[in-house]
Amino acid sequence: MPAVRTAGDLSLTDTRGHGAGTRRRQVLPAKAQPLSTAPRPVLRDGSRKTRDMTWTVYSSLRESILNGALPPGESLSQVQLASQLGVSRGPLREAVRMLQREGLVEAEVNRRGRVSSFSIDDLEQLYAMRIVHESLAIRINVPRFTKRDIDALRGCLRRMEALAGHDLRQWQGVDREFHFTLLAHAGDRLMRTIRELYDHADRYRWLYIKGVPRALSIAADEHKAIFEASADGDAALAAAHLARHLARTALTVLTHHAPEHDPTTVRAAIRLATGAEAPAGSTRSLRSAR
Repeated sequence: MPAVRTAGDLSLTDTRGHGAGTRRRQVLPAKAQPLSTAPRPVLRDGSRKTRDMTWTVYSSLRESILNGALPPGESLSQVQLASQLGVSRGPLREAVRMLQREGLVEAEVNRRGRVSSFSIDDLEQLYAMRIVHESLAIRINVPRFTKRDIDALRGCLRRMEALAGHDLRQWQGVDREFHFTLLAHAGDRLMRTIRELYDHADRYRWLYIKGVPRALSIAADEHKAIFEASADGDAALAAAHLARHLARTALTVLTHHAPEHDPTTVRAAIRLATGAEAPAGSTRSLRSAR
């Protein structure tokens, strides 16, 4: 497979009884684009300049956490970050508080904050929520698809095929566009939740892509199946394909990093999304996918 650009090496840890390591230097992207799910901060002083600076710092740190540039367990020195980003401590402190509220940073009184560790429970709950929400959304969406929607989805598939094996970050951007186009007519409140869950899944998605040599070709086949069911107007089949597509990532990562864990939450979400009990061998086949 040709060399590709990826995020930093990542690892999965259980939340029970693990130590948080402090390693690697801090690396921030040159430019981090604000993500649509995050609310802009409103500060007491009402200063537009301060709000904009806080938003810029928050967006940069958030992107670095989600793409693995700031790895799980990384200690966040406000002195170093303020110097690196060229900002004062005030906007930085508010940005870190926003990340704490989002669950991406952990902090204790009188101690440095650190990037939240990967958690088996978080992985499973996150993907179970994605399965349920996105399966509902695509059932709403399919009857509302226009020719323009179908053409846009087909274009996403072509672009992902061209990018696979060359630039994973751009590929992921098109993957995001594909998923959100599939679900775009589901309603604003549902889409806000879906966008936030998608962004938080980024860290686990990298584990899957880096750990499975054929990850992108498997994803291409699954995307095609979702697209064809959607284009045919079969909402139930599209929802079933989408649910299993999302479940594959969660179950494969769990197989690699926590093989003893029983993913009952993900299995329950699949049953709920498809409206039927999963066949006896379906979960095992997903978990063993390489």
